[in-house]
Amino acid sequence: MKLIKLTALLLFTISIIICLVFLAKRWMDSSPLFIIRNTEVKGNELITEKSIVSLVDINSNMRIFNIDKNNIKDKITTNPFVKEVSIKRIFPSTISIKIREKTPLAFVVSKKNYILSEMGELLPMPEQIRVYDIPTITGIKNIEERVKNNEIIEELKISSEILNLLKKEEISLYYDISEINFENSNLMIFYLYEKAIPVFLNKTDLYRKFYYFSQFLEYAKFEKLLKNIKYINLCYKDQIIMKE
Repeated sequence: MKLIKLTALLLFTISIIICLVFLAKRWMDSSPLFIIRNTEVKGNELITEKSIVSLVDINSNMRIFNIDKNNIKDKITTNPFVKEVSIKRIFPSTISIKIREKTPLAFVVSKKNYILSEMGELLPMPEQIRVYDIPTITGIKNIEERVKNNEIIEELKISSEILNLLKKEEISLYYDISEINFENSNLMIFYLYEKAIPVFLNKTDLYRKFYYFSQFLEYAKFEKLLKNIKYINLCYKDQIIMKE
């Protein structure tokens, strides 16, 4: 008899719990409290909040429980500047979107202007133009046509490798470079911010040359040698030639 009473009590308790869960679900499905009213975007500097929200496409009657976070991530990452996305529900009615953007490495000037990302990608100019202390790449021929033909643009590949290396190993030299020019097919010419001094180098043993030049530049700044220099030539192995 005691066992029967305990069983009946257990079944009654389970029934109450099921009813409560059912009623709670009905309330959540019908209550206006959980209709999405706010979409907040964080971490965006190059991309406008409006363009991110438009990609998400949340309608006015969508409930916070019904969003597909993976689907939203897929839509947002169609923007070429987006590197990573995280989505979070903030109850009762807010969706939080956190963006990690690709970092601009250099500006690229052609028929149109572009951004070279840290990942070596050629990207369109961003929606929100900011002032970036980054080099400008010029003199690359037929960029648009080469992109259309899916060609590897060797000049951008070289620039990406060099600039990423400088940012990692010789950050001061990275910020000393104002322009990298590829107009001469045999030479790579970069210009320093200070007095726009041109620095000539051929495209062999670049890492070694940049390393030695970085050491020289620190010394030249300290000794105030740059004010009288017309150009610098790094084309010769283990030599830095200057013309005053």
